[in-house]
Amino acid sequence: MQKVLRKISPHTIGIFTDCEITIDSLNKVNNNIYFIEEIRNRIRILQRTNSALDPSWVKAHVGIYGNELSDQLANAAACNRDTTVSFNRIPKRTLYSEIEEGTQKWKK
Repeated sequence: MQKVLRKISPHTIGIFTDCEITIDSLNKVNNNIYFIEEIRNRIRILQRTNSALDPSWVKAHVGIYGNELSDQLANAAACNRDTTVSFNRIPKRTLYSEIEEGTQKWKK
């Protein structure tokens, strides 16, 4: 396994995700998906404070503690009906995916 060493300053914020699409989307200027724009806006705010963002991809479901914990917390939050909804816009892709999945289950 090859290790990549990066020079990290005290103002560098490491973000680890198991979603390569998110990292790729952040780098594509023409990607205007709401969530990506929100992330970009927050990155701009951080850059004004001389902070840098270091996004890194990690492999999913291979026992990486922080990644497994974040998945568990996200699932718990999604299932908690007492959670205040802070975002109520569902991307069209998600709706299409949910409809397709439901249709496939219904056909069986």
